[in-house]
Parts: sequence; structure tokens; C-alpha cells
Amino acid sequence: MTVFYIIQIFSLLTGLLIYVLFRENTYISKIILSQIPLTEVKALFSCLECDFVKYYLPDFLWALSLGCGIYIILKPQGTRQALLCSLITFLSGLCYELLQLYGIISGTGDVIDISLYFSAALTVNIIYLGEKKYEKNN
Repeated sequence: MTVFYIIQIFSLLTGLLIYVLFRENTYISKIILSQIPLTEVKALFSCLECDFVKYYLPDFLWALSLGCGIYIILKPQGTRQALLCSLITFLSGLCYELLQLYGIISGTGDVIDISLYFSAALTVNIIYLGEKKYEKNN
């Protein structure tokens, strides 16, 4: 389960870095940039600035982190339980996008985001299966 902690923390920190470096009009980036000037860091990473990195990658990272957290909390003991954890991850993202689509929360409901939530749920399940295979062989 250690790998899930590492991936969860890495995903959250990477998503935070993307928000701070590329999405200056967000609440979190305004707070951080008012305390820490990151002009050189922003210039260093400017080659990565594109719509996918700015707007879609954070959603994948959020879902990946959420999925890892669900696996950490529920500790699935088999393939069916692991699939249930992945389903919870995907449905959480789907609900979030639907709430945006119907104007209940701010944002834009997006099919690409939904596919990224599915990809993140699938990624966490693949990591789980790989970890189980590794434990079985050792």
C-alpha cells in the first residue's frame, strides 16, 4: 500500500504546482504567489504550458489521488473490491462533472474530464493489480 501513499502525495503536489505555475487566476495560486515569488520557476516550466497541462492534467491528477486515497482507506482484498474502489473514483468524478454541467457548481462539464477520471480509476486499478502480483511473487 505504500505505493498508493507516494502516488497520492505526488499527484496532489504536481496538481498544485500546475495551478500555481499556469493558472494564476485561481484562489490557491494567488495565495502562494503572494507569499513566494516564483518568476524563475515559472520561466523554467513555461515550455510545458499548454491547454492539456493547464486544464486537463490537474483533473487526472485529482482523480488519481482520490483513487489512491480510496484504496488506502478501503484496503481492497480482491479484484472485485478493487474494481469497486475504481468505480467509486470514476463515479465521484462523473458526479462532479454533472454538477458542473447543470450549473449546480461552477465550472464546465466536460467529456474529456470524464474520460480522464475513467483513465485515473483504471490506472489505480492497474497499480493495485501490479502490486498484488509483486507481493505474490515475493
